[in-house]
Amino acid sequence: MTAHQTRLPKQPWMATPETRAVMDCLSNGGGEARFVGGCVRDALLGRAIGDIDIATNLPPEKVQQLLELAGIRCVPTGLKHGTVTAIASHIPYEITTLRRDVETDGRHAVVAFTDDWKEDASRRDFTMNALSMDGEGLITDFFNGVEDAKTGHIRFVGNAKTRLEEDVLRLLRYFRFYAHYGKGAPDAEAIAACQSMAVHLPRLAAERVRVELLKLLAADDPAPSLRLMYSAGVFEMLSAAGAIHFDETGLDHLNRLIALEKERGPADPIRRLACLFYDAMDFADAKKHARALRLSNAEQHRFSEILSKPFNGQQPGDSDFFLTYFRTGPEGAIDAAMIGLAVEAPGHWHDVIDYAEQTGLPRFELRGRDAQDLGLPPGPAIGARLAQVRDWWIHEGFRPDLSACQEKLRQLATDNRELPA
Repeated sequence: MTAHQTRLPKQPWMATPETRAVMDCLSNGGGEARFVGGCVRDALLGRAIGDIDIATNLPPEKVQQLLELAGIRCVPTGLKHGTVTAIASHIPYEITTLRRDVETDGRHAVVAFTDDWKEDASRRDFTMNALSMDGEGLITDFFNGVEDAKTGHIRFVGNAKTRLEEDVLRLLRYFRFYAHYGKGAPDAEAIAACQSMAVHLPRLAAERVRVELLKLLAADDPAPSLRLMYSAGVFEMLSAAGAIHFDETGLDHLNRLIALEKERGPADPIRRLACLFYDAMDFADAKKHARALRLSNAEQHRFSEILSKPFNGQQPGDSDFFLTYFRTGPEGAIDAAMIGLAVEAPGHWHDVIDYAEQTGLPRFELRGRDAQDLGLPPGPAIGARLAQVRDWWIHEGFRPDLSACQEKLRQLATDNRELPA
């Protein structure tokens, strides 16, 4: 197959002193260096780039030597796979020697180094990720990746099933890329391959599944990709806690949440996942899946908090609302309200969001030293009196300031009645 070439106007990130120093270091050392992967794809599409990845025909030991001679810090992040990381002015550049796969087992690959750019491009997952670009903006394209990127056609390099057999994580990456870059009907060969290989997903570490799922959910509109995953039998294979089921109602809720986020806040993967599960399963099952998907402790707590349906029937101004708000904070209140708006009639939820945005995180500023200044002896009595004042402060809607709280404590300190047990 003959490579096609396309010229892209030189991007600002390509001309920075740091980028030029790394590229010049490799080319002056007798090698060829090109940008590869996401930075080429996103530059082509006019999107903000993330990491800057570079491929070269030089062996990794030579790359290390050249970087050290040029005074550029070098970290051997994956020598066995031909990867080192150059760090110039605190900016990382991952540099990988051209490779070909010798052996794959669905999760790991044994590689050999090569000087063939097409052979290296052939081992990549999607055509839009198999592009390479030199320092002047000339893109080399072996697999029609430029056209696929522009039209939103997410297509595997070569045979789709072979690519998945080499690394089954690519199955989840397909749906993630479709969510972020896909347009129109999905690639039929890709969907058929994903459907046939879905049974192998349990071989993946749950942490890798979590990363791909949350990245997918962060897309502007993940619903079409999620629907594809479900219809292909992929979604139900993600969790070691059993099959995950949702229905069109869950997708309708998610679509409403996405519209709300565009109006009132950024996309949030954990909130979106909770919205999808909101009516699809009971609280206990949802928590099991959250643990099985290896959500972090903080993510599991937030996920569970949303599904516990706080603020149920509570409105700003109610004493029980203030108590719940103090426990969840403004983020928890906004989560509950956004989900409430997505799955229920609007009702009071806009008021909850407005209250959270205006109030922020209430801080109870009374401390033990305030009680000691009033002569209360150290020990349980101080904690009990502070708790009484805090409960009063919450009941009053967090309005009393520090001075008012100190006066309330003073009143309680002179009260000879027994403290509550």
